[in-house]
Amino acid sequence: MLPLLPLLVFGCVDQAVTCEAAPGDGAGDPYASGPYRVETSTFKVDVASRRRSRPLDLYLPQGREDAPLVVFHHGFAAPRSLYHRTACHMAGWGLATVMPQWDESFVFSQDHSELREDSLALLPALEMLETLDQVDFDKLGVAGHSRGGKQALFHALDEDRVRAVFAIDPVDSGSGRRQLRSTL
Repeated sequence: MLPLLPLLVFGCVDQAVTCEAAPGDGAGDPYASGPYRVETSTFKVDVASRRRSRPLDLYLPQGREDAPLVVFHHGFAAPRSLYHRTACHMAGWGLATVMPQWDESFVFSQDHSELREDSLALLPALEMLETLDQVDFDKLGVAGHSRGGKQALFHALDEDRVRAVFAIDPVDSGSGRRQLRSTL
């Protein structure tokens, strides 16, 4: 179990979810599990831009020091749990992975500028992870699917420490479209 991190953690609970090895034949198989066992934890962190806590899942590759950190943003109206296997796979290959849950549904949706603010407000809270020898904050990546892919692009454009971006089918709708095009 991870140590409690003051100021960052309102609560840390054991997850009933585990990362199991995926079938595959090993080297060169993109579906094969990586060499690291993965430890998962769920935290609640304070995101200052909304003055409320948000749950996030942390996936740590055990036995690896200075693992790059990837913040993975889920798609519109999709729970972060939908991407559990993706996070397990990344952590199994040595990437510490964080998946925050953003508030949204078909009834209530944040606009893209609010999501952009939330993404940036999340990083100071995550800096507390630097106290873990397992995470190297100088190797920061962002990723996401659908609306989360667009959020990852905004995150990368606004944060100098981001070294890699992986946007899976990023959407281009809503109020953020002009902001993204003008920045690119």
